[in-house]
Order: sequence, then C-alpha cells, then structure tokens
Amino acid sequence: MRRSLVALAAPALAASAFAGCSLIYNPNNLPDPRMIDAALVDTNPCALELDGVAPKFIEEGRGDLGSAPALLVIHGNNIVNANLRIEVTGAAVHIEPITDAVASADHTYAAFSVTARVDSALGKNGPVDIPLEITVTQDTPQDGSCMAAASKTLSNKLVFRALPELTGATTIAALEARYSKVDLANVAFGGSVPAVVSAVSSITMKAITADASLTAPGPGGSQGSRTIGACPTAGGGGGIGGDANLSSLIADGGGGGGAGGVAPGVAGTTGSSGRGGTGGAQGIKSGSDRLEVLEASGACAGGGGGLGGTLVLTHVGGPGGGGGGTVALVAGGNISVTSISAKGGQGSPPAGSGGAGGGGGAGGNILMSTDSGTLAITSVDVHGGTGGSPNGGGGAGGRFRWDAPGGAAPAGATRRGPSFAALATRVFTSSLPPLSVVGTSGEGVTIRVIDQNAQSYDGGHTSINNGRASITPALKPGFNQVCITLDGGVQEHPESDKCIEVAFLP
Repeated sequence: MRRSLVALAAPALAASAFAGCSLIYNPNNLPDPRMIDAALVDTNPCALELDGVAPKFIEEGRGDLGSAPALLVIHGNNIVNANLRIEVTGAAVHIEPITDAVASADHTYAAFSVTARVDSALGKNGPVDIPLEITVTQDTPQDGSCMAAASKTLSNKLVFRALPELTGATTIAALEARYSKVDLANVAFGGSVPAVVSAVSSITMKAITADASLTAPGPGGSQGSRTIGACPTAGGGGGIGGDANLSSLIADGGGGGGAGGVAPGVAGTTGSSGRGGTGGAQGIKSGSDRLEVLEASGACAGGGGGLGGTLVLTHVGGPGGGGGGTVALVAGGNISVTSISAKGGQGSPPAGSGGAGGGGGAGGNILMSTDSGTLAITSVDVHGGTGGSPNGGGGAGGRFRWDAPGGAAPAGATRRGPSFAALATRVFTSSLPPLSVVGTSGEGVTIRVIDQNAQSYDGGHTSINNGRASITPALKPGFNQVCITLDGGVQEHPESDKCIEVAFLP
C-alpha cells in the first residue's frame, strides 16, 4: 500500500496566504521517500485466521536423545509477532512447551519446533496416529478494537504418530519399519534381506552379530557354493579350484575367496607335479565403498570348493563360505554400539580325498547414519572368512560407511557418506538459505526441494570438495524439505537419501 500525503490548510495559514504571505518550499522538510514507496502489509491482529499446517504428523521421539525437534509451519492470515503463543495438545500425548514461535513478515505463516519425547506408554503394539489440536494466541492493539487477545484453534490437521520402542530383545523375528527408540543388549540378525534398524531418536546396542556361518550367509548375504555364479545372487561369487595334476593325483587347488561386492573370486591354480594346486586368491572387491544401494552391494558368497581329480573319479572339494550380512543403523539422534560383526563364513573342507577346501565368504556391509546426533562405536569386524583346508582361498573384506554431521571417523570405517552440517537455525527469511553438506571429497549428490504440498523441485547437482559443499536451494514459502541423493542411489532409500526440514517465512 502506498502512503499518501494530505495537505490541510489551517485557518491561520489561509489567512496569512490571503494577506500576501507566500509558502516557502523546503525539501529538507519532506518525508523520506522510502517511507512513501515502501510496501506496507495491512493486517488486523483481531482477525486471526488459521487454515493449515505442514507437515501433517509429528513422530514420537522427535527432539529426544540427540534428534532434532520437529519443525512445523502454520498457514493462515493476520498472524503477528505480538506475544505469539502456540500450544499443541492431544489425548495422552505429552508435547513440551513451545517457546520459539515466529510469524512471517507478510503475516501468513508461523514457524515453530516441537519436542515430543519417547513415551513408553504409547505405540506398544505398533504405530498409532493420535489427533492433535494447535491453538494460536496473540496480543491485539490496546486501542479497544479487540476486547481481548486473539486466539484460534486448528483441529483435524495434525496427528501425533506413536511408535513402538525396541528394547531388551535378544532375538528379533521381524523388524518394524520405524521405532521411537532402540535400546538392546546382544542381538543376532538373520534372514534373506539386509537388517535395517530405523529410530526417530537414538539407537543403543551392545554386541550386534550378522555373521555368516559356514555356507549360511548373514542377513542379505549370499549362500556359499560349490560353483561359480553371478554375484550378488545366491549360489555365486567364488572361483573353482584347479584340477589335480594327472601324473600325481595330488589334492586340487582350493576354492577362490568370496567377493566383497559384485565380482566373483579368482580360481585356484591347477596342481603341478608332486604337489597340489595353491589356494584361490580372494574375491576382488568391486562395486563401491559408498554403499549407495544396499540391495546391490550385498556381500557375495565364498568361493566354490576345488574340484577333485579327474583321472578316474571326480572328488568334489568343499563348498565356499557364505557372505557376511548387511546391517544399517539409521537414527535421528545418537548411535552407540559396543561391537558389530558381519564376518564372512569359513570355507569347508572336502568330503573325501582328492578334493580341496572351499573359499572363505566375503565380509558384510555396515552402515551407521545419524541425522543430527553423534556416533560412538567401539569395534567393527567385516573380515572375510578363512578358506577351508586344504588350499582354500580367503574371503575379501567388507565395507563400513558412516554418516554424521560432525565428529571423527570411527575405527575401521571405509567411507563417509554425505550429511547436512548442523544449522544455527532452520527458519529463514530468504528463499535461498546457505546450507552445507559434509562427506567424502569427490562424492556427488543431487539436490531436490519438497514443499509443503509434497511437490518436488529439482535443486541441481553438486560435488563435495575438501570434505564440504555449500548449496543454496530455492525454497518455497512455508515448510520445506531439502534432500540430497547420493550419486547412483535411489530416492527415499535410507542409504541414498538425506533430508533436512527448513522453513521460509516471506
């Protein structure tokens, strides 16, 4: 709105003018033209209106145990920073007092953060959504235009998502997609798929085991085999030992070692006169230490057993060991682990004379990722399995990737994945806020922005140099998520994607 200047002629001034006096123009007495041209927004604090909120849910555990509080943005009209108060309530739900509410300059948004700590009384039998109410109250002018402070309540727009806690278990039949908190002692993971443990707040464990056992793989690993096969599918990975020397019928070469990602093991050499063949070399690591897609980076099986002599009968060597498992610990807050093991299985000896031992299985894959917390890890073991006697080749080692906003690399880590660096604030008055991504130099990520209507926008691509990359994604008014996807990864997979909640208040 443009302000207008209205000249009022006072009676005395008019009389002076008729008396022959003149008005003297003095430019120094004019108001600042910036005040005239400045765009002013009309607002009436008494007419507070609320029509929506983003996101639509708050997870139990947000703001607890190292995780960031939930960020929410209300949309409405006539929202002002005049003792602005916001309260979020729901049946049996405990939300801590909100103290950081702030309105946008155009009076159409208010941003605030919510801490909803882990509550063991809720979500015991699985996720439950509980309706919430948001009450906004603000002071109004003291000119009598309002009888009291303005207050409005927004209903049926927001839910509290109660989640189960995973505590005390030693054997786990099946993992939930999400927990509010994980606190375990010793636990062994198995199954045919990677073990992915996801928590809103913290993950605390003592000893985690995802080892292969002889031919049986760890979770998501590949079965040990007697033959060469394609990694990472079951029944593949290792090279076959060489045949016995025809003149001596001495034992064959051992099976090749398990591969550490995709490539098969190298075959054992053919036996020579007077002695058996040597063990096969360990499987060559292929694929990437980035672990950008867990399903494709599963540890391969151990090498196939060496073949028996072929002069009269075939005596098959022992089978290879299974591949170590894949374990991902993904938390909003702190991760603390005493020890974690995903070793490859040992190659087996031959069933009878003339054969050789199987190759050892490859070590598994470990991913530990926190959005805003810290990592505390004492020991990680992803060694390949030993070859079976005689002459079995050893398995290749596995991989360990860590993602965190800060801190030093844990012992044994082979790669650091990309993460958002910690922010002083998540509420911006600029649509192009400066954000930082940390990770391994040379790593590339694709950026996207998701607005409060779940509409996704391309944010370009960047590479990390000297451990850091600066980005300025273009935000939309209100609530936004800024996400980065690791090159070669898949959106919305925890190993590939990282997202941060921010608000743009115009």
